[in-house]
Amino acid sequence: MSLVLVKPHFPLSTQEVYARFPSGLKDDGSRTKTLVRALASRDSSRVAMSLYNALEAVVEPAYPEITRIKQALLSAGALGSVMSGSGPTVLGVARSPDHARQLRRRVTTASWSAWAVRTLASPAIRPVK
Repeated sequence: MSLVLVKPHFPLSTQEVYARFPSGLKDDGSRTKTLVRALASRDSSRVAMSLYNALEAVVEPAYPEITRIKQALLSAGALGSVMSGSGPTVLGVARSPDHARQLRRRVTTASWSAWAVRTLASPAIRPVK
């Protein structure tokens, strides 16, 4: 899959993000299962429709730049967008490597760095035997 990674020029502490997360909030796992099935299909559109990150609910109100990045990616033509992990990096799903490069050019600003990348079918690092 082809993706665009966009990182705003501010730090975000993982500890801070998890400290904001409500301790009683639980996920039944259905969204995760849906995303895992979409990833297994290798269908970019299906993956884009399945994107979910529960941490966005606590990060976006405190850091509205995350929302702006997601909106910029979608406005530029990304199939979907989601914050990566505890942030602040946001990813956008592209149709192809060329599309990812186009998205990168459209969303790179003085406040954001962006990279067009692709996922691997095998581990990036292979153990030496």
